[in-house]
Amino acid sequence: MVDFWAQWCGPCLLMNKAVSSLAEDYVDDVVVVKVDVSLSAKLSKCYAVKGLPTVIVFKEGSETVRKSGSLTRQQLVELVQ
Repeated sequence: MVDFWAQWCGPCLLMNKAVSSLAEDYVDDVVVVKVDVSLSAKLSKCYAVKGLPTVIVFKEGSETVRKSGSLTRQQLVELVQ
C-alpha cells in the first residue's frame, strides 16, 4: 500500500495515525510505503496522483485499488483485505 501525502496537507496529517496503525498491525502481510509528493514529484506524476491524500494498493506489482481523500483506519483495512 502506498500513501501519497504531503506535510502541508491537513487531511494527510489526520490520516497518518491510521496508516501507521495499519502498518504495525499488518506488518507480516502488508508493506506500507509513504511518499511525500513534495519530495517525490516524479513518482507522483508517474502514478497520476491528482489529489491528496491518495492511497494505492498493489498486489503482485499491479494496482488493485486507488482511493483519494482522507480515510479511516477501517477503510484502509478494507482496502488491503
